[in-house]
Amino acid sequence: MLILIDSSVVDKGDENTWDDDTVLALENLASARREGKHIVMAKRETLKKIALCSRLSQSARNIYDKLYSQSTQLQSYISAVTRYIEIVNPCYELAVVSDSGKQIIKVCPRFFNDSESVQKTILLCENSDDAVLYEIIAKVYLIWKKMNVKIVCEPRGGGGNTISSEYINIQQAKKRFCLCIVDSDKIAPDGNLGSTASRLQTQSDSTCINTQTFILDCREVENLIPNSILSELCLKNQERVKALRIFENISSSSAVDIRYFLDIKKGTRLKEIIQSSNPSIKSFWEVKM
Repeated sequence: MLILIDSSVVDKGDENTWDDDTVLALENLASARREGKHIVMAKRETLKKIALCSRLSQSARNIYDKLYSQSTQLQSYISAVTRYIEIVNPCYELAVVSDSGKQIIKVCPRFFNDSESVQKTILLCENSDDAVLYEIIAKVYLIWKKMNVKIVCEPRGGGGNTISSEYINIQQAKKRFCLCIVDSDKIAPDGNLGSTASRLQTQSDSTCINTQTFILDCREVENLIPNSILSELCLKNQERVKALRIFENISSSSAVDIRYFLDIKKGTRLKEIIQSSNPSIKSFWEVKM
C-alpha cells in the first residue's frame, strides 16, 4: 500500500509534544518501509522533521532521512494509484473519501500502533495461481508506467465458502489490509453473479476501510489471458489448437465481446443460455450468435 503521512501529524509543536501513539506509529511505518512491505511518503518538510526526531530509533531516523532524499521521486507514485492511505491528525473517524478520482483512506496515527497493521497487504484470490497472474499484471502495469516500484503482497488462495469466510475473518480482525479478487462467473455483461462472488458481495462488510473486493467484469480470470499466451500453451495439443482457432476468429469478429464470457476451461453450452431466466443474457447472446 501507499501510505502518505500528512503534515498535520507532526506540525503541532516540537517532537516532545507528539503523543506516544504518533511516535510508535512512525517507528512501525519505518520498519515496514525498511522491510519493503509498504511505500511510505510525505512532504519534504514533514520527512525532514520526522528524521530529526530523537524519540525514534536511529534505524527509523535513517529510513526517514532516506525518504527525504527521495521525496521528489516518491511524489510521482500518487499518480499511479487510485486508492491509498493518508494519516492525519486529528482523525476522529476512520473513513474513505473521494478526491480527484482517487479513494483516500483517512486514518489516525494510532491505526499503525499494532505491528500487525503494517504487515504485507493480503492478496486473496480463488487459488494461488490467480494471485500469481494478478501480480504479473501489476508488474507489467508498472513497467508501462516506467515506475521502479516493487510489488509486495501476501498471496492467499481459497474458493467457494472458503474465500468468503477467509475474507470476513480478515475484516472482523480489522488489522490487515486486503484486496480480494474473484471471478464473476457471469455468462453475459448483465448476467447473474456466480455463487462465490454473490456470497462475497452479500456477506462482507462494505464499510470496512482496510479491505476491498474486486469482482471481475468478465467471466473468469482465464478470460483475461491474451490469445498470444494461450497459443503458446496450446501448441502441443491439437484439440486445444482447434479450439484456439475458433477463439481467435471470435476475437477478430464483431462478436468479440463474447470472448470475455465463454467458459474457456469447460466450454459454453447453448443450453445454459437458452434455459436462463435472465432476459439480459438471452438478448446479449442472441445478437452475438
